[in-house]
Amino acid sequence: MQLLAVAFSCKRRGLCPSCDAKRASIITADASDRLLPPVPYRQWVLVVPKRLRWYLNQRPDLPGELSRVFAKEIARFLRRKADGVPIQLHFVQRFGAALNLHIHIHAVVSDGVFTPEADGKLCFTPVRFPTEAELAAITEAVRKKVIRRLHRIGGLCEEAAEQMLSWKNSGFSIHEKVRIEANDKQGREHLLYYCARPALSQARLIYSAKSKTVLYRTDARDGRSEVLTMSSLEFLRRWGLLMPPPNKNLVRYYGALAPHSPLRGKVVAKAAEAAVKARR
Repeated sequence: MQLLAVAFSCKRRGLCPSCDAKRASIITADASDRLLPPVPYRQWVLVVPKRLRWYLNQRPDLPGELSRVFAKEIARFLRRKADGVPIQLHFVQRFGAALNLHIHIHAVVSDGVFTPEADGKLCFTPVRFPTEAELAAITEAVRKKVIRRLHRIGGLCEEAAEQMLSWKNSGFSIHEKVRIEANDKQGREHLLYYCARPALSQARLIYSAKSKTVLYRTDARDGRSEVLTMSSLEFLRRWGLLMPPPNKNLVRYYGALAPHSPLRGKVVAKAAEAAVKARR
């Protein structure tokens, strides 16, 4: 019997780079023109230890819990600086640069908070980015709450939870150095597309018919990029692991953009008004 490797159907989200690139473009245009008013934004990235990624992959509902805890800690930090509600747009990414399973969260967050005024309009109050000490405190709070939350809902066994809570180097990290100014529409769109981008880049992919191997170029580090060499079946195995589970949201809205937030309508109206002015 001869085995024939057939590519996945492009109807499955998360696998077809062409369809996912279109989806990322639609998400970017919609968020930029309809959801995000022209205020400063910051990218927050939450990375979790490799051991925890296995549990997140086993339970499709757990990445949502991870995002929810992360959103609460970001909002708590911003509210301590100013009274109001931030905009938070979270993207659950399942992939790393080397086509590896790497579940983490990219969050596009307003660099400040919104409060309603007496005349019904929205007032934006900028908030200074966290210091190293404040960021370390946020990371530690996220670490403890995520581990305890996942253990409480049965997504993490007691032994694993205790071990990860005792680690000196937790494996959790938060990066928040990327900031987009209020009038930088192009930068905002670039950030949104980066967060919504497909797992696989066709520009980095080469198939060698002579050797029947797949070559994939990873992100450049220290000015140099690595080229992965693998068989067709190994490539399909890696690619298949990155497919998101069905019926689970990869884009999540919090704060002023939360589905039941009383500020959502005002935020959307403010974003639409800015988009109309930009077209004139």
